[in-house]
Order: sequence, then structure tokens, then C-alpha cells
Amino acid sequence: MLLGYKSEPMGGGYYFGKTAGVNRKFIRLLAGVILPSIYGRQNGVVIVLAEQYRPSSPMDLTAIAAKAGQWKEFENALVQYRRELKVNHLITDSEEAAHIIKRIPGLSYAMAEIPLLFFTAPKTVFGEAGKQRVSSLVADGRLHCEDIQHVLDAEPELGMRALQAAVLWALNHYAVYSQARRKQPEYARVFGTKGL
Repeated sequence: MLLGYKSEPMGGGYYFGKTAGVNRKFIRLLAGVILPSIYGRQNGVVIVLAEQYRPSSPMDLTAIAAKAGQWKEFENALVQYRRELKVNHLITDSEEAAHIIKRIPGLSYAMAEIPLLFFTAPKTVFGEAGKQRVSSLVADGRLHCEDIQHVLDAEPELGMRALQAAVLWALNHYAVYSQARRKQPEYARVFGTKGL
């Protein structure tokens, strides 16, 4: 899947593309990242979520890509998602992971057009309350994980951790929508100079 990015005249922008056979528009792409080889883990997980462009409705997230694997597979997937999907928010579970990810050379792709922002999820999102919040969003139909279920089945603990990091960070940090350009008044009618 490839997503396009369109800049708006007053700043900001949005993503567009076809997911599940339907043309959609997204405000931001989030990647929940859990690194391999930190704290004795063999595999790492990256899950990419797209937030639908809906300024006046509750947040709706769709999982569009995921990968679990050892370091080389994990690194290649992260670079591929940056190039093809143009991910702009990376959320990790620790500051150490964020510093390691910043050093991956392929992630600097298209930085001038779409900057890549790094964030660390608070430790409180990885508890039982975080799991329940994610489960309630799935039950409400506001989090769609059907396309990445194979990764969540292969790595249930790390997959849920990556999903919790991205989803709960997004719930605490709302997307910023650019304001529509205001139509300029027609001065001929305002001052009454028409028809003289």
C-alpha cells in the first residue's frame, strides 16, 4: 500500500490512499515501535496506525501495517514504512529506544516535506488500564486491527505493547487540523460601487 501526502495552503496537510478497497483521507500516521535486543527481547514490533481525517468526530484509528522480527527485518520494515507510507510520528516505550531509532539512516527520507517526530509513551499506558482502553476502542469500532491480526497473534505481548503505546499516545495528543481559508469579502458590493 502506498499513501500520498498533500500539503494544504494554510499549513498542515493530509494523507490519502486506498485501504481495504476504499479511498480514504488521514490526518496523521503513527508508528508504535518496540525494539528488539533491549531488555533481553529477541524480536521487535512496529505497528502503523492511520487516524482518519475527521475534524468534528471522535478519533478513528485504522491499523494499516505491522511487522515483527529480529533486528534486520525490523529495521527494513521501519525504513520501508517511512518511504512508502510516510509515517510522521514514532512512539516508543523508552528514551533509549528513541535514541537508537534516530540513528537508523533510512528514516531521514523526505524530512523537509514531512518531518519525523519521536515521542516516548508514558510508563502508565502499559498496565492493565491501557489494555482495557485499547479493548474498549476495538469494541466501540474506533480501532480497526483486522489487517495486522497475524502480527498480534505471532507476538501477543510485544504487539499489544506497541499498539498501546501508539493508541494511548494518540488519545492524549489530539491531531491539529488546519483552518479552512476564509473567503474574502467582495468589496464592490460592500461599498455599494456596483451599478453606478
